[in-house]
Amino acid sequence: MGEFAFDHDEFQIALTLAITGKSVMSRNDRQSNPHRGDAWVDDKRADFKAVKSRRADGLKDHLKKADVDQQVELAVVDIRPGGMDEDGARDGPRMFRNSTSRGDIQRVIVFGRGYAIRIRSVIPQGPVVA
Repeated sequence: MGEFAFDHDEFQIALTLAITGKSVMSRNDRQSNPHRGDAWVDDKRADFKAVKSRRADGLKDHLKKADVDQQVELAVVDIRPGGMDEDGARDGPRMFRNSTSRGDIQRVIVFGRGYAIRIRSVIPQGPVVA
């Protein structure tokens, strides 16, 4: 694989995003840590995850990894391989939002079988201090 390439799962996510009108560009896979995501999506650093788990807490764990390890602004999760239902797909980001580990993620997109969930402001904003 070259420096700017998607693996199979990442390509499926990038293709789905492009079909829905998003601008997607691969990032350099040979960057030093923190890796800071797989792609740029509409000028935001994004991490792509394909989740085979049907459990909401598994989705939450993937979001935590994207948040802490990758330090991205956008997490895009494809749960079609595992077939998680829509309720679980909504519970995972809710559980992540309520967890204590918070970094940079501002938005989450979850692609399921027959549905897509887009969540903005995943991390609650604290009071503005002047």
